[in-house]
Amino acid sequence: MGDVAIGLSLVCLDASLFVTVINEFIAQLLNLRGKQLRDSLTSVIGDGAVVTILSQSPALKPFFDSKTMKLPSYLDPNILAR
Repeated sequence: MGDVAIGLSLVCLDASLFVTVINEFIAQLLNLRGKQLRDSLTSVIGDGAVVTILSQSPALKPFFDSKTMKLPSYLDPNILAR
């Protein structure tokens, strides 16, 4: 009985890892995190003057430039706070 429980646990673990890897691959391929981060930044800021000032920063420029195809998926909070 213990062998069955261990076997089922390993099968569930393998299946969840496989689904996680596929999910991460699709998110990276479609740049979903970067797009979500850009949308969230623009909705939180909402002021055109602040967006203009923030777009001057090299670290934040990709989020406000419409020509950027590959967006970063992470933004350091210290950079945004400055």
